[in-house]
Amino acid sequence: MRIALFLCFFAFITTVRSQPSGFQSQLKVKGANGDLVGMVGVVFDQVGQMYTWEKNGKVWAIRFDANGNAQKYLLLDINYEVLSNNDLGLVSVVLHPDFLTNGYLYLMYAVNRTYLLTGMNGNDGSDQTGSIVRITRYKANINATPSFTALVNNSRLVLLGTTPSDGIPIIWNNHGGGCMVFGDDGTLMVSTGDGAYAGVYDRGNEGNYQQAIDAGVITQAHNIGAYRSQVDNSHNGKILRIDPETGNGIPSNPLYNSSTPRAAISRMWAKGLRNPFRMTLVPNSGSHNPEDGDPGVLVVGDVGNFSREEINTVTAPNQNFGWPLYEGLERVNTPWNDPNYAPSTHRKPILEYRSLTTDANVYLNQTTKVQIGSAQFPYTGPSFSGASTMGGVFYTGNKYPAAYQNALFMADYDGKWIRVLKLNANHDPVSISHFMTASQKVVHLAYNEVDESIYYITGVSESTNPCDEVRKLHYSLSNLPPVAKIETDINSGLAPLPVAFTALKSYDPEGTSLTYEWRINDAPPFSTGLAPHYLFNAPPNGRQKFKVKLTVRDTNGTGLSSSDSTYIYLNSTPPVINSISLDTISGVSASVDYPLTLSAVVSDAQSPTDSLQLSWTVALVHNGHEHRNPTQVGNVINTVLDGTPCEVGDATYFYRIYLTVTDPDGLSTNYHKDIPVNCLGMAQSISFTDIADQSITLNTSSNFSLSATASSGLSPIHFFSSSGPAYIIGNILTLTGAPGQVTVRAVQHGDANYRPAIPVEQTFEVNRSITPYSIQFTSIGTKAASSPPFMLSASSSPTNETIEYLLISGPATLSGNTVTLTGQGGTVKIRAFFKGSYAKNGTFIDQTFEVVCPTQYTLSNPITNGQGLSFEASESITASNTIASGATVAYQAGNSVSLNAGFKAEQGSTFQVQISGCTPIAPSATNSQK
Repeated sequence: MRIALFLCFFAFITTVRSQPSGFQSQLKVKGANGDLVGMVGVVFDQVGQMYTWEKNGKVWAIRFDANGNAQKYLLLDINYEVLSNNDLGLVSVVLHPDFLTNGYLYLMYAVNRTYLLTGMNGNDGSDQTGSIVRITRYKANINATPSFTALVNNSRLVLLGTTPSDGIPIIWNNHGGGCMVFGDDGTLMVSTGDGAYAGVYDRGNEGNYQQAIDAGVITQAHNIGAYRSQVDNSHNGKILRIDPETGNGIPSNPLYNSSTPRAAISRMWAKGLRNPFRMTLVPNSGSHNPEDGDPGVLVVGDVGNFSREEINTVTAPNQNFGWPLYEGLERVNTPWNDPNYAPSTHRKPILEYRSLTTDANVYLNQTTKVQIGSAQFPYTGPSFSGASTMGGVFYTGNKYPAAYQNALFMADYDGKWIRVLKLNANHDPVSISHFMTASQKVVHLAYNEVDESIYYITGVSESTNPCDEVRKLHYSLSNLPPVAKIETDINSGLAPLPVAFTALKSYDPEGTSLTYEWRINDAPPFSTGLAPHYLFNAPPNGRQKFKVKLTVRDTNGTGLSSSDSTYIYLNSTPPVINSISLDTISGVSASVDYPLTLSAVVSDAQSPTDSLQLSWTVALVHNGHEHRNPTQVGNVINTVLDGTPCEVGDATYFYRIYLTVTDPDGLSTNYHKDIPVNCLGMAQSISFTDIADQSITLNTSSNFSLSATASSGLSPIHFFSSSGPAYIIGNILTLTGAPGQVTVRAVQHGDANYRPAIPVEQTFEVNRSITPYSIQFTSIGTKAASSPPFMLSASSSPTNETIEYLLISGPATLSGNTVTLTGQGGTVKIRAFFKGSYAKNGTFIDQTFEVVCPTQYTLSNPITNGQGLSFEASESITASNTIASGATVAYQAGNSVSLNAGFKAEQGSTFQVQISGCTPIAPSATNSQK
């Protein structure tokens, strides 16, 4: 059983590259520092200005300056009201068709039950379900600077959900819905989930049903779980059609009752849906008069249960799509078999899929099932693996090639793909093609009519920051700008701090070579190599943060460029997580809530403990994706792990808890712990064969097989690509032709005897093919402080490239390859490196040597049996000789010399010591003459 999921993963990849030639995925907006994090949607007004929203209740207006840099304005924050848990939250924002005149924007979101009943913030726990989804209208201020970046005061109007009984019921933390679009007739169309408990076959008495009854959200008669989708007078599992001014139903709705215009039956347009999270309107398919009852044809992505993802078309009022008794083209859901809720007829999806190409079909004229990939409906792209349809959006511009014009760009969250579906005049499928496989989960698609481009929201990495990028699918047959990416071997430490940089994961979409430019704090460039090195110094004990910027340019003649940046923290070390309250938790019981206190003992070498910020994120992991709750900040967080049922044999669930500890400079330490759900059955484990780092040819896909076994002997092992430029079908992992870091998860769902295995993950690097280099650095022996300047000698292979040197520390100076000693003793550390170029990978090697100073002692008194002369010894040698009168004997040591009991020296002999420190170490008082 599956829940649609809209929060996604953190990795270091900021690039997607498997789309057709001429297309580029351009980064437009990126979440950072807690803002624009958890974005789940984006929309554009009629002049192309961008608005995006976070699941936790924030709405942002985004404006771009002359250089294309995004400027963000917090338009609205209703976090105190929004229930953000699992797939609940602020899920949809839509602008009025006359937005530039009236400034109206509409929000659809789950309300925490405490706020619903008292007006107080109840936060985001699952105990706050038994509540409603609400639709609210606000007015943006045209006179703001810039325009529409602030709201008109007191403009809030609740359209749907004015009271508990007026809203869309949510019994548990899933399936609230949904999506809003405006019909061609100006009516507001709203998709809603069945409100059922997705972890079980909910036929009533599940989740917080009693709290919902007590709050007036549902009646006892509506305590029927997913069957509410078949009840006309329930808001659940429907397409609603309402007046955007009042929230009332539209008189031309199929079952409208003028005496109860706000009743669910008066608002209902279509029914029998499970979790229609995304939908779109076929452009210009309806009437402009609301009285005609023809808002246009809707294309609805309905997230499936076990076996089917559906793309449905709503072509007429009062159509029934069959849920929960029917799913897909043929499946009958036998657990929901009450004949009282069986539709006499139901409309089937125009497209269904789930895991394999052979399971993907179109349904033509509502009469004929045709397999996708057959001769009747050709398709040559990757298999239809995926499990959470994100619906799609129509491309109505002219800038994309003809093959994509007037087509539906559709996406699947789990499958990480975007595909292009073409419909005929009867809104039946006529073709489908694979457009791209994304590096991360695709959450939302939108069309900007001004620049005539598709935009999408995707996740970046498996961190405490979920979905946090807005990207544009730009098309041009001319040269495309390159993609820049910085990596470092270290990003913090004590001075002097040598850092190795690399731009290896930067690349040009056309596959041409790049040039590189590296700057620190906007100073002149310090290197033009692929993999340069830099020594960071700061005043003693002074903490300093340096911004390092990489600019890459292509060599196609136009010199298009892009940049990436990172920070180096000097005389600062990351916080330390000493212990955590999760240390003793090995698992939680299935279907039982688990109260949990999140706390940790942390420290930092440079900052007081009370200045450290702790950020916690709790995620329920389901197979290959995560359901994340909002991040909470603090060091004693009381929360609850919601009781999760076991689906042994069908799915694997576990909890993953993230902790990020950040010091005042912004330097962080990340941690996560996985907590399994203890299902019935014997334990089993997975052995997952190591995956080596991969070398690729840019823009060329390649694949290899994955191998894992379960100790139980059960099969299959299921593999999921959690993040990175790759996708998996069965046990075949396909690299998309872009550099990046890939994380793969292996799971085994168990059976009647064995519980699901604890998942195993592997992470590996994907880099473009490049010639590797090594360095041979001639060793440097011990030097006297008085030694003359000398030259370093190093060479590279396979060809002898220019070697550069970096003096890291010690009593010396360096000019080119010439070392000059300063006259003091100590340890000198020098790095030899080849900075590389586009086709040659840089490399480096470090070497140290000692600088010693001679100190001579002439003995005025004889020494017998080692007595009378001693030195403090850390690194020492022992002397057991007898030094005759008039003789001179020299010893060398790293820091000091000690004498053993067998040492003897006659009066008048000379004892010479060479030590690394040039400040003499005084002998004992009995032999103080030097």
